[in-house]
Amino acid sequence: MILGEFYLVLLEKLRRELPEIKHVDWWNSQPEFEDEDLPFNRPAVFIEFPDPEILKLGKRRELWKQTFILHIVNDIITEARKSKSDRIRNHTLRHLELCDKIHYVLEGYTGIDQQCRFSSIQHTGTTVSHQFDNLIMHDLTFLVVFNNNAAMRRRDPVRPALVVTANILIGGGDYNVDYNRDFSTI
Repeated sequence: MILGEFYLVLLEKLRRELPEIKHVDWWNSQPEFEDEDLPFNRPAVFIEFPDPEILKLGKRRELWKQTFILHIVNDIITEARKSKSDRIRNHTLRHLELCDKIHYVLEGYTGIDQQCRFSSIQHTGTTVSHQFDNLIMHDLTFLVVFNNNAAMRRRDPVRPALVVTANILIGGGDYNVDYNRDFSTI
């Protein structure tokens, strides 16, 4: 459950350090289906995890090179460049400032002290999407590396077998009796 733990770390980090973000969620193409789906407050950040590149290290250990994408969605005012209002122009610029802040907060962040251990996060790219009429969306792409030992962890607790050894004196003779009982199936 390495990605689930990492998702929670990202969620907490973004909420704590960037309170201006109104909504953080798992990516499920929400802007395309906002009318059908539950609406979301903006600015919003959606987290997407494409398939990781996995390198087998042996003995059930793996190294995951994981790209993740933050989809930053905000309202856009299409006529901001023509507006004489500073408030309208500043609204448009705040979206770009938020992209910069997210980059600043996550770049170099490591999870060494976290329960979910990961390498230093690296920003690898930014793209902009103009496919929506009233929204602007920037995709910030990052790379992180996990040492995944999940296959090494035993999920079920193992109960050891109970072994009782006793020396019994019967009619002057000394007998050694071993009683073995496997309680792991109970």
